[in-house]
Amino acid sequence: MARRRRRRKKKGPRTFRDRTSLGVGLKIALGLIVAIVFLSVVQCTIKKPAAPSWTSQLNIPLIERRYDMAQLIAHIDEPSLTLDSAGNPFFSLQQDIDSLGISTSLTINSISQNIGQTLGLINITPQSIPPLTIAYSDLVLFPPGVVPPIPVDFVYDGPALSNYSSVTIGSGGIQAVLDNNMGLSFDTVIVDLIDLNTFQTLGSESIPGGMAAGTSVTVFLPLTGQTISNRFRIQVHAHTPGGVVLTTSDKSFTLTMGLTDPMSIQSGTAQIPEITNTFSRSAEINSPHLIQNATLQSGQLTLTLNNSTTLLVEITVVAPDLQSGGVPLRIIETLAANSTSLLSRNLAGYTFLPADQILPQQLDFNITIHSDSTAPGFATFNSSDSIAATLTLNNVAFSSVRGIFDTASTSFPPTVQALDIPNGFDSAQFTAATLTIEIDNGTELPGVLDLNIVSDNGATLNLTGAILPGSPAAPITSAITANDLAGFLNPIPGSITVSGTVTMGDGVTSASITNSDFVRARVRIESPLEVFFDSTSVSLDIQSKSIDTADIRLITGHLISSQLNTTITSHLPLGVAVYLYLSSDSATLYSAPELTVGPIRLDGGTVDAFGIVTAATVSSSLISLDSADVQVLNTDTVYIGQIVTLHSSGGTPSRFMGADYLIIQASAVIEYKIGGGS
Repeated sequence: MARRRRRRKKKGPRTFRDRTSLGVGLKIALGLIVAIVFLSVVQCTIKKPAAPSWTSQLNIPLIERRYDMAQLIAHIDEPSLTLDSAGNPFFSLQQDIDSLGISTSLTINSISQNIGQTLGLINITPQSIPPLTIAYSDLVLFPPGVVPPIPVDFVYDGPALSNYSSVTIGSGGIQAVLDNNMGLSFDTVIVDLIDLNTFQTLGSESIPGGMAAGTSVTVFLPLTGQTISNRFRIQVHAHTPGGVVLTTSDKSFTLTMGLTDPMSIQSGTAQIPEITNTFSRSAEINSPHLIQNATLQSGQLTLTLNNSTTLLVEITVVAPDLQSGGVPLRIIETLAANSTSLLSRNLAGYTFLPADQILPQQLDFNITIHSDSTAPGFATFNSSDSIAATLTLNNVAFSSVRGIFDTASTSFPPTVQALDIPNGFDSAQFTAATLTIEIDNGTELPGVLDLNIVSDNGATLNLTGAILPGSPAAPITSAITANDLAGFLNPIPGSITVSGTVTMGDGVTSASITNSDFVRARVRIESPLEVFFDSTSVSLDIQSKSIDTADIRLITGHLISSQLNTTITSHLPLGVAVYLYLSSDSATLYSAPELTVGPIRLDGGTVDAFGIVTAATVSSSLISLDSADVQVLNTDTVYIGQIVTLHSSGGTPSRFMGADYLIIQASAVIEYKIGGGS
């Protein structure tokens, strides 16, 4: 029952309040529809309220640079353009000529000296031979009284000598002394010398007139050139005419003999005594200079020794003229029998002190050959056996020499020297140029220079002058100048050919030279910068400008106009063209600039009758930039490069002065709109 009541209540008739709410809702909905339709119809004819707008200008200074003449020359980067003492630009072109060394004065030719010494004759000490005394009764068979004429003969076989076995005598012999105490005279006396090994008669001597009783006679039996053994016999044959001998007890005949002292042996087998041979050799120094003292930088002394004897020998070679620490060079070598040896000595650092101060000078060598005695042993030798040496001196060069240097000329063949002509100066003609040869003499020797210079335009110039002495540490510069160069330097030659001679030394002055000494020359062409020349370009500084990128973003899309405002002021005697390069990358500024402006041209300054600028020329320009150009400024830093081209001088010489200058000014002026709801 309850659910149905509720249903009947819902389906009952509506009240007044219900009907009123429905009417109001319909009215509101209808009003909204009408309003929407109205607004849709009238919306094209009603304007919105507009925001205010205006234009503004952004001025960005980019460059303001003044270049005086010194800075312009520095940027030209041409070594031949400098400033003189007054600050005015100056042209100086210098070319070195190959240095002339004096090495020929510091060397000597190779020296080769053969040193030979034979053993020669060797003196041996004679051994003592006891005398032989023969009694009267052993020689004469007659008793005391009257002695008839009879022959008297006897033989003395000497003892074997122990200091040789067989030798050939070079000089000497046997000396026999006969004492006649027989009481009889002899009218004939003959002495024979016989070799007991070969039984050859070595010599025979007859005493002229014989021997009177009570006399003594010396007989010399020469052996020079003969080969003898160590045993020999003396045989005496005599004849007495007779006489009266009352007693025989005190009667005798005495023979005393021995080898002469000294006995020189030519060859053989013997006890060779101690041998010392000293001799000297000199090698001539082939140099026109008189050396007083010198220090060797290099040099090699080589000794080739050859001992062709059977003796052990010691060879000493002393070079008194070559010293180290005050001690002469000494080489000692021991050579075995029949052997050779090669010795070498580095002479670097030695001092050469020649005792001979007369040309040609000599290099002396003292040689000593020494051999100890072979006693008690024997050695076979020959006087022609030799000790030979070849002494060679090579690669001798001095680091310093003091002496008197003869006049010596050094000619140098024609040498082409290219001249580094500055860009734009190939056809330049100077109005007041000089050509100077400067000679730096790094020696103590005076000299004379005779120089021929031929330009590639066919002009010839001869310069001659004295060269003053100097030193390596303080070279003296001598200058030879030519002023009349109209034909030689106009135009400037691209190359010159230099030849001539340098004569050093006078044969009188004592001087020192070293291996660092030199004679150096150079050609210098100088002139004030008053020239005819072709156009040339100069790269100036790269400037940088910091940019507030917020300003650039502000004008993006609102650009009205943009211009580059430039002012060029030239106090130069030539017209110029200026190019500006802008980029955010300094490395590629010139190779790939983001913006290039120019050329901006203007004439040279006002010049007087001498070609000197008296008033500058000023040129101002407004150069339009588009929106793409302006984007070069959309960076934190923009780089600005400048290239200035100097125009050709034409037919009028241009005179550049230290007071000349160039001013470059540039700024970006940008007009843009702001406001208006932007």
